Amino acid sequence: LGLAEIFADALRRLKKCIPGVPYNFVLHTGPLQNGELDYYHFHFEIVPKLTSIAGFEWGSGFYINPIPPEEAAAFLRDSSDNLS
Repeated sequence: LGLAEIFADALRRLKKCIPGVPYNFVLHTGPLQNGELDYYHFHFEIVPKLTSIAGFEWGSGFYINPIPPEEAAAFLRDSSDNLS
């Protein structure tokens, strides 16, 4: 599959699971300050906004995701059965 097809599939699943949820794309690239790297695993994240940012998130820079990753993955896998 091409990248566009992967994004389209992921976004259809997200829309089916959580209709109307806002999200951000994040592209993780190689660090700029480390100079030349032999390799780097760049990757994208699709980050749905599930909760409001509060004191912990603002103060620490870490975000709380209330859904365990195993549960979210199972839900997204199951959603592929009824995509339209």
